[in-house]
Amino acid sequence: CAGKGNVIQTPGTSSLADDAVARVEIPYALTLLAVDGEQVAAPRSDSSSRARLMPGTRRLRFAYEKNWGNPDTYDWVYSAHVVEIELRARPGVLYRAGYPEPANRHEAVKLAVDLRMWVDSPDGTRVASRTGAPHGSPLTRLIRSNSGAATSYTAAASAPAAASGTGDSVDQAEALLSDQDALQRLKLWWKLASDEQRKAFQQWIKTQ
Repeated sequence: CAGKGNVIQTPGTSSLADDAVARVEIPYALTLLAVDGEQVAAPRSDSSSRARLMPGTRRLRFAYEKNWGNPDTYDWVYSAHVVEIELRARPGVLYRAGYPEPANRHEAVKLAVDLRMWVDSPDGTRVASRTGAPHGSPLTRLIRSNSGAATSYTAAASAPAAASGTGDSVDQAEALLSDQDALQRLKLWWKLASDEQRKAFQQWIKTQ
């Protein structure tokens, strides 16, 4: 699946008019991860996105991901688990995804522990989510934990700007792990480590 601007095209929809597909309006803090088990390349922006779906029963997978800091100071909060919604998508219908939007970061952390959301149809029908798998691979969750972001294991805290964007670091780490390049992996973990962790590592090196 591919995203173009704030429009998310899913398989079979790119050449179809809006009245031939179902559309879902998605708040920017909710990320559409997959449709029918296929990963979605959803755009990340400060505005909502709109997913275009083929009619029929679609299985949608979402997560909560929001930076409560600013572009220079990362303060990401991630939902501990993804949530899943089974939507009977009808052509020409605009659905709206929603969730109990937190008023502040403290509420966001509580939301991240147990994300609940829904998709509303124009006729008032609401489809509620169910909790799915943990959000991200074990490596991804470990990196988020070390970066101070909220995961299934830790409370949220400010991530240092030196992380240069938790999402980019996660992708880089996953790629390096798959390449089995030990030196590059060591360099990456050094960049992600705190000052205390770096000092502890230097002490350990002296004993090797």
